Amino acid sequence: MSCDRSGQILKKSETLKSDKLNRFIADAIEKLPADRNKLVLITDGLEKIPLISRDNGRTNHDEIFIDRGEQLKSLNCHVIYTVPISLVLSDRASDLMEIYHCSPQVLPMVMVRRRDGEICLNGVEAIKQIIRSRLQSIDTMRDLHLAAEVFDSPETLEHLCLMSGGHVRNLILLVQTAIKYNEREQLPIEATALQQAIRQLRKTYRDTVNADQWDLLAQVHRSKQIAHNTTYRSLLFTRCLLEYSEAEETWHDIHPVLREVSEFKQALTAWDRNQTRDGIQA
Repeated sequence: MSCDRSGQILKKSETLKSDKLNRFIADAIEKLPADRNKLVLITDGLEKIPLISRDNGRTNHDEIFIDRGEQLKSLNCHVIYTVPISLVLSDRASDLMEIYHCSPQVLPMVMVRRRDGEICLNGVEAIKQIIRSRLQSIDTMRDLHLAAEVFDSPETLEHLCLMSGGHVRNLILLVQTAIKYNEREQLPIEATALQQAIRQLRKTYRDTVNADQWDLLAQVHRSKQIAHNTTYRSLLFTRCLLEYSEAEETWHDIHPVLREVSEFKQALTAWDRNQTRDGIQA
């Protein structure tokens, strides 16, 4: 079968799928309450699709969000797509804007530390509020005191907020893992259980970093800036690097759990030594 013929069959199949989805959407709109007449579809989770590089220099992200842009736009309702940050910050960003007629919006982490390393009290409180909101959805936990009954102390709660890096998914993961490490898997979450959860998350992130990337992480930790190339984008995609926004200024830092990794400490020491030597030579 020729490539042209295969392409025609694939395009026809995609059109049929879009038609079925649109019939489903039309039915859903008809069943909306009387005072509602619009539907918003949120496709969450697409930003976590693993990156696969092709031999021709393109990626599976290009194929999904660029090549199939018309199909993704064909749904008869408002749609929000979550897109890998490595694609949004790549040289394909302008293509995304042209295809979808809008600029991709990057949602930064909740800032729990400012650029200078000082604790951001507003950010920490926002993280605590996220935990409270989760508890409100559980009848048996709705009236529990956060820093005394859910956690064994205010210090344990704040440590959780800071070590999450303001990343909500990591926040929830740390809570869930800490409960499993807790005695009899019951509340309150103890400091030792949280520390075990942090160590487990740290190992996951440590295993994600290539040997030649520790120097880059040390550089970003000091400068709070990234270069726009594939290496830094891959670190953003794996969330070893996190993006923050303050006063309309964007900056980056490593995930807090990586700060205690020996390879990072060695790279940071070497970076500081080189900067000091260069300063003396200047």
